[in-house]
Amino acid sequence: MLRNLFVLAMLGLLVAPLAVAQPNWQAAPLYGTVSLETGFTPDPAAVDVTAGGPDENSVEGCNGYINSGAPDVDLNFETDGSLPLKLYVRSSTDTVILVNLPDGEWVCNDDYDGTSAAVLLDDPISGNYNIWIGTFGESDGEPATLYITELPDVELYAGADASQRVLNMNSGFEPDPASYDIAVGGNAYNPIDGCNGFVNADAPDVTLNFDTDGGLPLYVYAQPNEEEDLTMLVALPDGEYICNDDADGLDPGLMIEEPESGRYSVWVGSFRARARTETASRGTLFFSEIEGPTSEGGFDDFDDMDMSYSGGEDISLFAAPTFGTLRLEPGFLPDPETVSVDIGGGDPMSVSGPGCAGVINNAAPDVNLVYGDGGRMLSFYVESSADATMLISLPNGEWMCNDDYTGTNPGILIDDPEEGLYNVWVGAFSEDSSGATGTLYVSESEPADG
Repeated sequence: MLRNLFVLAMLGLLVAPLAVAQPNWQAAPLYGTVSLETGFTPDPAAVDVTAGGPDENSVEGCNGYINSGAPDVDLNFETDGSLPLKLYVRSSTDTVILVNLPDGEWVCNDDYDGTSAAVLLDDPISGNYNIWIGTFGESDGEPATLYITELPDVELYAGADASQRVLNMNSGFEPDPASYDIAVGGNAYNPIDGCNGFVNADAPDVTLNFDTDGGLPLYVYAQPNEEEDLTMLVALPDGEYICNDDADGLDPGLMIEEPESGRYSVWVGSFRARARTETASRGTLFFSEIEGPTSEGGFDDFDDMDMSYSGGEDISLFAAPTFGTLRLEPGFLPDPETVSVDIGGGDPMSVSGPGCAGVINNAAPDVNLVYGDGGRMLSFYVESSADATMLISLPNGEWMCNDDYTGTNPGILIDDPEEGLYNVWVGAFSEDSSGATGTLYVSESEPADG
């Protein structure tokens, strides 16, 4: 049963005074009247509506656009006061909710779960509730579902039969990666602390019965079949939950370093919700023992990737670097060395290969590094509030690129680095982000979050 997260402090809930031109709560509701009493089943009750309308919400302190001429839904509710009442919305659009309570007070909410609206009443009273489902921005109308519940806690049924696929695999499985087409997302806001997105709480999407000696890692990752921001949640055989939102761009991925034999319950969620009437998006779920994007960000195990690069003829290697030159010998201190930079530029990155993306300044490197002989590892990474990328010309004339190593920050690790000149460009994934500030780190160890 779909249940929703109980948030004790009603985030964004407003008790609003009446404005001069209030919505018409006395009109017949557009999508009907629901009559319920405490203990109703099924719980939640659901009504499909079209969110939004032509009128800006006129109740003071409330956001969005509604049809002020009539409520969307009326709820006649008889309660003994023993349970809270929650009204929440699921839609792929950014919704708002407005409720006229039986005592004449107005309450509203914009973003309760992500961009989904909800009103939680700890001590509901009996009577008629007039409910409007709006949209944050002007809209011609978007599919939405109003849910009514007395069960405010989400429970994930990790032990339930998988809703889509049951897999049985042994370590050494082929082909690797194994891939499976699945529907993604759901209507329950992920209740696990620190996890994002909407999932199907009634059952995992996929269960994997996995037999392994733990000698190889297990990568679990997903990619959408069309544009969609996915999330991932996995229940391990010992009952622990792990999750990820953005490991490879907006795609989720997890690495289980020493997997145990047993059952893995997997949910592939979406960052946005959807109404009951909206068709679920689809994606591809992958399992691998070789490589995959990890929760720390980036695609793990560069040794197994095709690292061939080409192009770059329009990029100047010999101009004076915009933000200076570092001269470092192995064992340098402090470690890391840092350089403040402005990311991006006006030129599309003309080198092609793994991780090459964004815009740079072709006319000059951002930073040069002259590095001595004998180093065992050299790492370059960037921290920026914007989505940064990175391009490096190595002393032997080869190129290396990276886009998302840790979240949207790039990083490049070089084992057994050569002595010589390293030209570094810190790019921006989109031209709109060019000029944002960032910090380039040069170190002889891996990034702390990488």
